[in-house]
Amino acid sequence: MFVHIRQVKTFMKNIGIPRGFEQGTVNRKIKRGEFDVPYIKIGLDRYFKDSDILKWLEEQSKDG
Repeated sequence: MFVHIRQVKTFMKNIGIPRGFEQGTVNRKIKRGEFDVPYIKIGLDRYFKDSDILKWLEEQSKDG
């Protein structure tokens, strides 16, 4: 299943993270190298695998 960049906040909320990232935040984090989640790009839209987002979140919890 793929998650559109605009849906990342809702995806995070649905898994129990009440303050997920807005689309602009995701774009900034990608540019800074802070959101290192593989994606596919169709036109201007980015799509992430839900499993890749979960993997990234798990890695963040290990660092914190």
